[in-house]
Amino acid sequence: KCALPERPASACSAIDAAAAVAARWGTGPSVPAFRYAISSRTGNSPRRLTARSLVRVWLVLLERSLHPQYVSNTYLVAAEAGGDGVLIDAGGPMEPLYEAIDKHGVNVTHLLLTHHHHDHVSEAAEVKERYGCAVVAHPIEAELIEAGVVDRTIDPGTVIESGTLRFEALHTPGHTAGMISFKTPDAVFTGDLVF
Repeated sequence: KCALPERPASACSAIDAAAAVAARWGTGPSVPAFRYAISSRTGNSPRRLTARSLVRVWLVLLERSLHPQYVSNTYLVAAEAGGDGVLIDAGGPMEPLYEAIDKHGVNVTHLLLTHHHHDHVSEAAEVKERYGCAVVAHPIEAELIEAGVVDRTIDPGTVIESGTLRFEALHTPGHTAGMISFKTPDAVFTGDLVF
């Protein structure tokens, strides 16, 4: 069945499913954004939907904080309220994300750093102290971040798990030599790879 009742299942798309979620839950700064996944009855690989397709919309907590001066993003990603999650970068402002973590009861297991630039790591030490989470970065970037902040270096292909979420490290040099993007089944967090 299509997530939007006025459209037949054959015309339903992932965008329709996301629109249905937004229509149901709303949008705005106090409402978490959602990601979605499409799965068929025979597996999890995305494919053209037909009348016999089953559409599943998984809600994933995704909060973003945008630094007004640097125009850089910091993300909170969690599978569900009350579950494990990660922060991606820590350039701040962090207070909105701290509030979301408290509000949704998220257990922050990792801080994933895309690269060493100040607008992505300035609050990393504070995040580490506040949540006791593991801070991870590419080896090249870790050398350029304040001593004692990075707990573990990761190579391309490394998968970080937080609850039911999986983040694969992709080496995406260009902006910096050790730039890492973090790939999930439905999204890629790119830091400054894409402006």
